[in-house]
Amino acid sequence: AKKAGDLRGLHPKSPYADHADLALARFAVDTRDLDEAAKRLRTVAESSRDPELRLIAQARLARVLSEQGKHDDALKLLDVTKVGSFTPVFHEIRGDVLAAKGDVAGARQAYDAALAATASVQAQAFDREYVELKRDALPATVAAAAPAAAPSTVAPVEGTKP
Repeated sequence: AKKAGDLRGLHPKSPYADHADLALARFAVDTRDLDEAAKRLRTVAESSRDPELRLIAQARLARVLSEQGKHDDALKLLDVTKVGSFTPVFHEIRGDVLAAKGDVAGARQAYDAALAATASVQAQAFDREYVELKRDALPATVAAAAPAAAPSTVAPVEGTKP
């Protein structure tokens, strides 16, 4: 961590500093220091010269914020209009955040959008089956009304009262 800090201090715009921050953010998540992870990811998301690293950090930051219960802040990071090949991933994360927030219909819609987006972009690291599994595991949005009890058409057994 000290070496990464020195690297960030000496070469703040270096891609090596960005990668060090991403690695340290991963370590922070593993040790449940979500504030530290968010700080490191925000640094990369806001200042990296590499647009793809910014998107990776942004996606990871959204997951960390959601884990912290900051669902609305996470959703603000997941604008899918300018993310190119990251579109399916951003939709998937939106689905995860919305599901964590309790918005089942929104989560289902986001997962469907993620699956649809794989047809329009080259999503090499996208696991369709896993997203389908998450979507299908969502509770039904509207419980089917139980049909009214129909009168019994079974004849009473002889010797019993109907």
